[in-house]
Amino acid sequence: MSRPLSQRSTILVLLAFFLLLGGIEGFSLYLATLRAGLPIRPLRLLTGTFPSLVMQMALTWPVALVSRRFRLGPGTWARRLPIHAVAALLFSALVVFGSVVIFDRLGRLEGEPVPAVAVRFFFSTLANQIVLYSMLVGIFHALDYLRESEQRERERAELAISLAESRLHALRSQLSPHFFFNTLNAISTFALQGRPERVGDMVGALGDLMRASLDDRLPHEVPLRRELELLDLYLEIQRVRFSDWLRIEQQIDRDALDVLVPSLVLQPLVENAIAHGGQDEHEINRVRIRCHLAGPDALVLEIENPAPGVEAPSGNGLRMGVGLRNTRARLEQLHPDRHEFGFGPVEGRGFVTTIRLPVRRAAAPVAEVP
Repeated sequence: MSRPLSQRSTILVLLAFFLLLGGIEGFSLYLATLRAGLPIRPLRLLTGTFPSLVMQMALTWPVALVSRRFRLGPGTWARRLPIHAVAALLFSALVVFGSVVIFDRLGRLEGEPVPAVAVRFFFSTLANQIVLYSMLVGIFHALDYLRESEQRERERAELAISLAESRLHALRSQLSPHFFFNTLNAISTFALQGRPERVGDMVGALGDLMRASLDDRLPHEVPLRRELELLDLYLEIQRVRFSDWLRIEQQIDRDALDVLVPSLVLQPLVENAIAHGGQDEHEINRVRIRCHLAGPDALVLEIENPAPGVEAPSGNGLRMGVGLRNTRARLEQLHPDRHEFGFGPVEGRGFVTTIRLPVRRAAAPVAEVP
């Protein structure tokens, strides 16, 4: 990945531009002097190009501010082009007037009044100054687009790293020795009980879970329908292991099934609810998964583990584990300032984890991961 475009790089680009511009202007003045048959004096050539170059460089940063404040692009030309036209005229007037004042201080006007020389120079150099203003605006637009492109590249790289970490965490938590050997023990028990269909179900679910966690084709976001399918691979094993006390209840809004959500976002939250949740009066650990639309612009995902007698704490004394930290980091990257993520005891409900996302639907069917 390329290094980010720094302010120093911007300054170097501008310096190179003005050096090139000064060289071209000096060479033009040299040719004009040579053609007129006048003696060529290097100091006179320098003083002939230096004032306008100084003024143009001094006005570079105001031009940068105007360029970024009124950026040209699709849908903005009609509104902002007149603003740039006025700014170009003002840029030309300031460059000419400032240059004439410097020429006057250097004694190059030979007694002519400054206003008269400024007006003459303004109209004679107006086209050149407008072209120069346009070139500066183009440079700043190009630098800004390049900077934004690099920022998007960094964000994509960070998303890739975050997704990889999520997959690794899912695999590590699901295939930890405790989980793995308990699953094998459950498979052995069903085999000894002569229930080959349950053995096949668990082996198949375990294999599918491993493939889904390791598949590098899994995108950053998938439709909610696909995310629930991935979650079911994990829940299938947990239902068999804890069939005596675990109950999974799902309340899914059908209209939300095609809304995009971060892939593998539900598994660590459900895992957290199963591992740390309480039990109701029937000694049942009920994990409720709710996914519904809150209006046309928001999707709400809730993982609830009811536990009688749980009250909300008075302070923020909760600590996030690896799964919750990873989930929050991915949401911040995918939806900066456009999501909500909260968790904690809620009186009358138990421990509730809530994610609120902006609604974005898949533009085309997403290929399923085997």
